[in-house]
Amino acid sequence: MDPGNPLIPRLVEPAYQTSPRYWRIVLGSSQRESHWLVVDGDRLYFDRGGTGDLSDPTNLVSLADYPSSDMRRFRVGDVYEKGQSTAHRNLVFFADELGGIILRVFLNWGPIQGAYAVGSLSQEFAPEIVLNGPLRLAPIENSDDFVSRTKTEDSLIEVRVKAAVGTPLSCGTRISYISHDPFPEELQPVAEFQFLDDAMAPVGTPLVVRLSGRSCGCIFFATIETRWIKTNLASVRLSFDCPTPVPVSPFEFLARINLDTVVEDSCDI
Repeated sequence: MDPGNPLIPRLVEPAYQTSPRYWRIVLGSSQRESHWLVVDGDRLYFDRGGTGDLSDPTNLVSLADYPSSDMRRFRVGDVYEKGQSTAHRNLVFFADELGGIILRVFLNWGPIQGAYAVGSLSQEFAPEIVLNGPLRLAPIENSDDFVSRTKTEDSLIEVRVKAAVGTPLSCGTRISYISHDPFPEELQPVAEFQFLDDAMAPVGTPLVVRLSGRSCGCIFFATIETRWIKTNLASVRLSFDCPTPVPVSPFEFLARINLDTVVEDSCDI
């Protein structure tokens, strides 16, 4: 184990062919097992057993066929938490040309979980992606993209508000999101906006938006009118407003709203 953090195994590295990028994948909400992930060009190393020894040949994952010139796919397969007989199934990583990694896995309690994070060129600053951890409601990417202008099919302009349920990552407000399948259709998140002026003073009464739409397998969203946006800064609280308790923590954050730039709506998350 790393003497600076007993929960992180000391990394034993193979001879790399390129400048590698580092991540840590954390399994479990209680034991927090940390597994190193390293992408080295067309090679991926995943610390299956949580020992930190990437020089073990069983931790090398070969490149799989994938019809994309700017994305590389690596199939890890099933992953087990220590002491658990049920696997997280079909763990797959997609590496992009920007040094980022996309993760997809079927959690052992049902839904798909995924994440995107850019890897670090240093072990010390490796981003941490937590799977099967405590859940919260949060922006799908970062707070500045929470509200955006989007072109619709008829070329009109709409304002889209997007959020998802997931486990916080160590890099900003991003989350390791889960699919919205486990949530009944009538269970809808609520975003409460308190718009602020340049001095951080409240402007007008709060705006409450129910995120009744669903897309891309994990996103809750709503389309609102531009006239509802009073300033370009807001304090936002995301929660499930329902009488039945939901095991998902609310989340509060500051959102900067830029309606000058049109963002093409996409499922590339």
